This record gives sequence, structure tokens and C-alpha cells, in this order.
Amino acid sequence: MKLFKHRSKNRHLSLLVLSSALLLTATPVQAADVVQPLQTYTYDLLQRDIERLAAAYPGLITYKSIGKTPFGREIYAVKLGKGEPSITINGSHHAREWLSTNLNMYMLDRYAEAYSRGGGMDGYNVRELLDKTSIWFVPMVNPDGVTLVQYGSDAFPDWYRGELVRMNEGSSNFKRWKANAQGIDLNRQYNADWANIQYNIPWRNWYNHKGDAPEQAPETKAMVAFTNEINPMASLAYHSSGQILYWHFHNRAEHLARDTRIAGQVSAYTGYFLVRPTASPSGGGYTDWFIQQFGRPALTPELGKFVGDAELPLSVFPDEWNRNRPVGLYMVQEGFKVWWNSTPTEPFNQRIYVGVDVGMFTDPTWDHNADYRITPQNVNAFEKKGNWYNIRTWVGDQWVHVPNAYPAITPTPVQKRVALTATASLYSAPFEPFKSGAAISPQTVTVFEEWNGWYHIRTWAGDRWIIAQAGGTETPVPPPPPATTEKKIALTQVTPLYERPSPDALTKNAVTPQTVTAYEVRDGWARIKTWLGDRWIQL
Repeated sequence: MKLFKHRSKNRHLSLLVLSSALLLTATPVQAADVVQPLQTYTYDLLQRDIERLAAAYPGLITYKSIGKTPFGREIYAVKLGKGEPSITINGSHHAREWLSTNLNMYMLDRYAEAYSRGGGMDGYNVRELLDKTSIWFVPMVNPDGVTLVQYGSDAFPDWYRGELVRMNEGSSNFKRWKANAQGIDLNRQYNADWANIQYNIPWRNWYNHKGDAPEQAPETKAMVAFTNEINPMASLAYHSSGQILYWHFHNRAEHLARDTRIAGQVSAYTGYFLVRPTASPSGGGYTDWFIQQFGRPALTPELGKFVGDAELPLSVFPDEWNRNRPVGLYMVQEGFKVWWNSTPTEPFNQRIYVGVDVGMFTDPTWDHNADYRITPQNVNAFEKKGNWYNIRTWVGDQWVHVPNAYPAITPTPVQKRVALTATASLYSAPFEPFKSGAAISPQTVTVFEEWNGWYHIRTWAGDRWIIAQAGGTETPVPPPPPATTEKKIALTQVTPLYERPSPDALTKNAVTPQTVTAYEVRDGWARIKTWLGDRWIQL
């Protein structure tokens, strides 16, 4: 049997009236425009917006502190996405370059919004991409330094203000400040040819003091520990200014073609000048260390036209955002390729249960929009790579991303009605991680399968599982009227497939014009066999 790639992937039925027999409840998400980037973006705004984003996008955005500054400010890392391979993006290593925090946070906000509406951005399917990958943002590596630039020495204890002025060469205007509040330049602190850093100032100063040893500053220690912990596949470290792009630090010969290609594409997106490699680059930077430590692509884009020892004006942000809008998506796509090509494929040969609707890919490193999808079902997997599984299908071997794979289930078909005595949460699969966030109130429901203490029921939103409740009364469902069997039906047009004989059970697949065998015909519907299992067509 041939299946047609149903192109209307977002086709759904709008139900204006819900059945009074089945009530669904869910918490609405308020998610639009959390981050307002056209303002001086402070540490307090950062904290507030991170909390709001995590509340607006539960399950998609999480955050944690990866360390504290010398003056007790938290260094936050924010995770966007659901996949195993990740990249990291950071900003504000240098205090006066705080506009890079605006960019980090707005990128986080816009990507999350695109994911939630299921839409694309600059040719990337954001949901498909962030279901299989994650981006870790550290939007403000240097909160003490940023606070000093934005508020001056009044934001610090009385006893320390004189020391800040001394490190600023007698000036109480801190707008040019690059270092952390201890006078250590954080982007000269990483252990990448640290001993040979050029133009070092040997005492604590507002700029260019590399410290007494690599990874001396708490902020640098936190970044090193965090990066080793998450093991990212690529990195972006945003700075300012100059509209230039650093990408090379003694890159390994076997990675040079890959890294040159990636840097060239980011340069094409942003219009930034690609800095040519030199024989003796000055090291100590985060991306210098990342390239040396992991052998993976890392870039340092410098936002805005060169302004010297000063902050970038907020007026440049719209243009810089437009230049960099697709860059995070491109880099996480490339990071996934790095992960895929470096992760061994293991023999598997097991039957597993896929608990959610997932896309299928011939080659996940290139197919960024799934042409075919499968609904929750048992599948035969013969290879695995991380939490990806290679399965046999009628269109050939296909890879599916299954973060929570369980052994195949064997539900028992039943026909009964059960009176629920309490509100029941709905699940897309009969396992705890597949809780949907919706629920039904106490009522009588029709059960068509049961397995291991779970009931499979029909709802207006599709088939869902609930946990069987103690004390509920059960009554049998009368059998359906006799069905016509073994009937040949000639289809003259592309015909959508349904999970059950109901207009609200439309799937994302269809069959091309052909003759099919119907094993059950009733009320204008016919049940046919497909590689997805039994499906219904409307006559």
C-alpha cells in the first residue's frame, strides 16, 4: 500500500462546541514578548525575564545558577530545547558590552515563541530543531562588571568604591570598563596559551589584566565547569564592537574545512568581516579555550560598528538583531551534525513503544523538516544513537527521536464504560512522563483498551490514556452493528487517514489514488490496513 506525504501538516479541526460528556482543563500560556530589548538591560531585568520565560514555556525553558560573582550576583544559565545534543551561547564577558545580553535574551525569547506557535524562522523549523537539540544561554557572564558600567560605584559597598576608582585610573566614570569588579579581564582568563597573551596589563585594571593565573576569577571558573558539564557541540560568545567574526585558534587540521564552512555561513548571515587566522594568535578567550579543549566550532561575533572604549548605543540593536536572528538556529543545527558524526551507532534490535507523535528522518543531519510522522505505537528498532532509533518502515529505514523509549506495550482491547470518581489527568502514552497537562472531570468515559492499570479512552482531542481509578463502576458497551467485510474500494483522489471513524481523528498521512481493501465498513467509514496499523477513511 502506498502512503502519501500529507503536506497540510498543521491541518486541524476547530471545534466550537465541546461535548458536555468530556471536559478538558489546561493552564493557558502567556508567552508573547517577555523580553523588551530596547532598554538598558540590567541584572535585575535579566533575573525577572528568566523567571517569566521559564513560567511561560514550561518544559521548554529551564534555568539554573552556575556560580556567583565576587559580590554575590548569580551567573545564570538558561536551557532552551528538549534534545540531548546542545550548544552554548553567551554574552557580556566584558562589562561595557552588555548589549550582547540584550541579544542573548531576545534570541531566547523569539526562538521560544517560534517553537510554541509551531512556526519557522529564516527557513528553520524551530520546533523540529529544538525537539532534537538544546541551546544553553549564559546571557550575562559578568554581572558585577555590567552593574558597574550601568550604575557606577554606588552599586558596590562603600569600602570598595575607592579601589574601583583606582583600577579605573582615577576616573569615576565607568562606562569604558571591561573587566569584572576585581579588575580581571574575564576573556583573558581561559587556559588557552594563557602565558603568551599579548598586551597584558600586569596589575588589576579596567581592561586587559589577565589575572595571576588562568581560571582565577570565579566567573571564569563557573564557565569552565559548566561547559565541561554540558559538553556542548558548538559555541557562540557575543562581544562588541566592530562587526567582525573571530573563529580560529589553532584549529585542528581535520576540522578546518568544517570550521571554515561554518564561519563563512555566519559571516554571510551577519555581514561581519571574517578575521583571518594568524600564526600566533593571542589566546585566553572563551572560544579559544573551547576550540582547544573540545575540537569543535566556536565563534566570537563582535556586534555593532566599532565605537572604541565605549558601550554600543541601543539604537544599533534592531540592525544587529536582524543580522544575527538565524545564527543561533544555524549553530545548533551544525552542533547536531557534530554530535551525530561523533556519536557511535549501536546495534539495538528491540521492539519499543513510541509514546508521542514524532517525525521520521532518513538522515537527521540534513532532513530538518520531517516529511512523514508516526503516531504513538510499537515499532521495531534495529539501531540506536543516543536517544535516536532507526526503524523499518514502508519508505525505508527511518530515524526517530524518542527521548523516553519504553518496551513495547500489549494493551487488551475492551469495550466498556467507566464512571470516574475524581478528576483524571490525560496522558499521550501509558507512562508518567507523557502527562499532557490536560485533565477530565469526574464523568463516565468509554474505554477501548486497557494495559497495566491504564485505560485508553476517546476524547475530542484524540485518544488519550488515564490511570485506572479505584471505586469506579464499569458497564459493558453494546457491540457495534454488524460490519461489511472484505470490500474493495477504488480511491480516485488523495484520501486522508483517520485514527478512528470520526472527523476529529484526522492524522497527518493520506493514501494516494488506488484500490484498497476495507475490512470494516459502517456509517460512511471504512477501516483499511496500512503500515501505520489500522486506519479509517471517509467514503
